[in-house]
Amino acid sequence: MGTGEKEMMERYSNEDEREQMRLRLREDLENSIKKPSSWYPEYINKNADIVVYHPECPYSLPSGNISEHRYIWWLNHKKEPIRYNEIIHHINGNHQDNRIENLMKCKRKLHGILHRQMQVNKHKLNSAIQESCQLTEKIGWKPK
Repeated sequence: MGTGEKEMMERYSNEDEREQMRLRLREDLENSIKKPSSWYPEYINKNADIVVYHPECPYSLPSGNISEHRYIWWLNHKKEPIRYNEIIHHINGNHQDNRIENLMKCKRKLHGILHRQMQVNKHKLNSAIQESCQLTEKIGWKPK
């Protein structure tokens, strides 16, 4: 018997009251599980995208789940369908930044080119950072 049940036993003296309380608690728990907030992430998929439950969206899976960025794009561009050869791309590369200004619809081929270019730029930036760190160590500069 858990502490919650002990408190309930002390608070409700007769068995009928206790049983009614148990049923009410169980019903509240079931309702909270069945009706999650529509913006609560169901899970994060292998691409690090937030997946939400919106069965009303035509692009959702049969389960009703859809990547949040695709859902947001659909909400803002209902007259522009997302075709099979199109991707909703995160401009800044952060798959969990689903602001509409960070989303862009592009062809799959262009999407691959964008990601390759992002990797090259990231590599160049990392190289520049490493070089500047090595240079500061070489000259013995330390921040104040």
